Amino acid sequence: MSEEEIASALAEERDAVLPQSWQEGGREKHLDVQRSEFGEIIASEVLKQVFDTSIPAARIAHKEIPDQQTRGADVMGLEGIELSRPTLIVGEVKGSQSRKSPPGVVGQMVTKLEALSTNRRAMLQELAWLRDYSEEEYADICARIHASFLLKKDYFEIVLSPLLVRTDSTHHPNDAGDFRLKPGRFKNRIRWVSIVVEGDLFELAQEVYRIAREGAA
Repeated sequence: MSEEEIASALAEERDAVLPQSWQEGGREKHLDVQRSEFGEIIASEVLKQVFDTSIPAARIAHKEIPDQQTRGADVMGLEGIELSRPTLIVGEVKGSQSRKSPPGVVGQMVTKLEALSTNRRAMLQELAWLRDYSEEEYADICARIHASFLLKKDYFEIVLSPLLVRTDSTHHPNDAGDFRLKPGRFKNRIRWVSIVVEGDLFELAQEVYRIAREGAA
């Protein structure tokens, strides 16, 4: 087998483990996996750097099929690990360049986080996933949080965190929608986070994955 054939095979495998853009994958633009993952990456970094949140396990790192959306809560984090009653951050991430405020995706975030906050079975599934996939240093606390919830003990607090990625030309003070207007519809406390970036979200996501492909070459 020639070096060119080997290089071609490696390039094919590299492309297979990274999500395709919406053009390549034949999806509608608003379903772009690259943009979704870009938002989740940014959101995780904001939580870590701004709120000192620990991320025990990353959804993206444990995806079974690169071209499909992640399932479950987009980001799950821990704060106050050293305290007797730590906080579990349950995050839902969306990106939007719509000039409407709030953008339509905020309604989807409301539906997702409201369901998680009121559906015990759904939250238990999230905690079981976190327990099973957490990094070793967080394994003990994730197991304790799971057991606490399962046994209906008040060992930790849950904070729902909608994280909306907007561009500098589209973000608006009213973007939070019902998260700010009707916080009572949620069982848990809300922490709204608006992340503003420069440039087009789709182009930024494609550039990130272009760099990723070059780095893996």
